[in-house]
Amino acid sequence: MRPLVFLLSSCLAFVPGLHADDNLKELGSVKIVVEDLNPGGREVGLTTDWLESVLLVALKRDLPRLRIGKDFLSFVYLNVHVMKEHTVGGRLQGCAAAVDLKVYRPAHILSDDLGSRVLFAVVTVWQKGDLLSGSCDSIGQQVKESVDKLVTRLAADYYRAN
Repeated sequence: MRPLVFLLSSCLAFVPGLHADDNLKELGSVKIVVEDLNPGGREVGLTTDWLESVLLVALKRDLPRLRIGKDFLSFVYLNVHVMKEHTVGGRLQGCAAAVDLKVYRPAHILSDDLGSRVLFAVVTVWQKGDLLSGSCDSIGQQVKESVDKLVTRLAADYYRAN
């Protein structure tokens, strides 16, 4: 399913006359979806509940008019993947994290000639991410700061569209 979503969202980015900001036009409500953490994320003390709280607070701070609930088709998706970095000798050197924030919305997929609707799907309409590294003790704070920064970038694009 994810390869199809990626393919469909990639196609939307290249529709003539469609600007990236337009993908957020009239977005009024979303649910929050946080991907389950990998073992590295759990080992450094991150939890999906904490990440959901960080994302909720950032969205409410930067996008106060956006309704957030459990029953909406559109959603903000957060994926955090943490990996411990080891030296060749096996000594722990630190941690690295990938933070990915996406917005998914329902969309009609048109035929190549734009003449008929082929498919209805929920597709990625906005995506930004960060790569982080540092001590394993500091990676949680870095993730929080990254989510805050990414939501601010989302808010800027949202306000440009609306």
